[in-house]
Amino acid sequence: MRKSPQIFFSFLSIAGDLCILNVLIFLFCLNGTFKNLDVYWFWVILLMNIAWIIILPTLGLNSHPRIKQRKKIVLHVLLACLILFFFFLLMNLLFRKEVVLTSGYMKLFIVLPISILAWKLSLDTLTHLFRKYGFDSINVLIIGYNGKAEELKHYFIKNLWSGYHFKGFIHEIKDSEKDIIGNFEDLPEVAVNHKIDELFLNLGEIPEKHRSTIMDMANDLHLGIKLIPDLGDFPAYYQSYQRFDLMPVITISKGKFSDSVNIVIKRLFDLKFSLLIILLVMSWLTPLIALLIKLSSKGPVFFRQKRTGYKNKTFTCLKFRTMVMNREADRVQASENDSRITGIGKFLRKTSLDELPQFFNVLAGQMSVVGPRPHMLYHTKEYSNLIPHYLHRHYFKPGITGLAQIRGYRGETKEINMMKARIEQDIFYIENWSLWLDMKIIFITMGNVFRRENIVYSKQISQ
Repeated sequence: MRKSPQIFFSFLSIAGDLCILNVLIFLFCLNGTFKNLDVYWFWVILLMNIAWIIILPTLGLNSHPRIKQRKKIVLHVLLACLILFFFFLLMNLLFRKEVVLTSGYMKLFIVLPISILAWKLSLDTLTHLFRKYGFDSINVLIIGYNGKAEELKHYFIKNLWSGYHFKGFIHEIKDSEKDIIGNFEDLPEVAVNHKIDELFLNLGEIPEKHRSTIMDMANDLHLGIKLIPDLGDFPAYYQSYQRFDLMPVITISKGKFSDSVNIVIKRLFDLKFSLLIILLVMSWLTPLIALLIKLSSKGPVFFRQKRTGYKNKTFTCLKFRTMVMNREADRVQASENDSRITGIGKFLRKTSLDELPQFFNVLAGQMSVVGPRPHMLYHTKEYSNLIPHYLHRHYFKPGITGLAQIRGYRGETKEINMMKARIEQDIFYIENWSLWLDMKIIFITMGNVFRRENIVYSKQISQ
């Protein structure tokens, strides 16, 4: 394997942190002058530097993996600064026999996490650019070809910042159209000719007779190995790795919402956010929209429809009415240039303001602010028989907006593949939920209110 500049980035990360820490101590605690540097501060500065050097690798803040980790960086930097703060208080007790918190000390521990975070995120962006343009890159082969291998290939091609350079597949029969550049017997020659650094083994597609040979060859050539597990018909969901003595075991749960703490966190967020929208926005906007709806056509202001919710339970979903009264509303999706849509209805749909009443559904606990969109009962019955794992999306409360919607998987679904793509996004969201992801989806949705969105159906999934 070629030499990687990881050591350089780790050194740069630590050096930058220590520079920021010491400059801030000089500015805020020593008042910008060395006259205040007595024996006490000599030991404080020395021990805080040593403590940070220990904290940094413990929390993984000096490594730069080839996967997105910005949420991890933010959380771990805040945790590291909190640990350092308590260490500083401990030193106060040890050296001064009391806790002294001047305005300078408080400024230090307010500015420190902000400065360190800005530095870490800048360095993370730098490493991404570094790898995108060919530095710190590694050449990879995927052994065993199927749909999962194709998805991994597209990930490498789309995310050049990761530094993975896809060179091809190895499978039973060579096929240049599918980027299969050799068969299993050709692997040693292909690995040498293409200067391969890592192998991704797609275990479900590698015959048993070749597995030990591949492992021996990888060891001989000092190649890194990553395994793509064959889970058969089990959906990916949320996986965790455990070891029972010498036996490795993969545990498959139903996502992060197997944890009751996460359920409480999301519910509290939903309550606060929905109340905020109802009180600050809907309190004055609803009467205006209601008047416009009444002037545009006969019928009620709100459209009520039975939809499938959490654990397949039926609930009444609220929307502002955007169509003239018709008998097909519960079976036929709205389409482009649909004659049933009123003038004000087009505006409400374009800006997604027709969904606002669903904040009352959120308040009632029937929906969440972010989650898979609730489908009509007719579509739930139809697609659950056509799309594998379709009903898994109902393990989660339906949302006003969701990952599928901000990525363009919205509107009329004329073909089964369109719905499959939407379901893939829903399940991806459930598996990877976080409050951070919810906030990102909400901000993007709010931005989309002020501009027209194009409906795009694509199978590509990216983080």
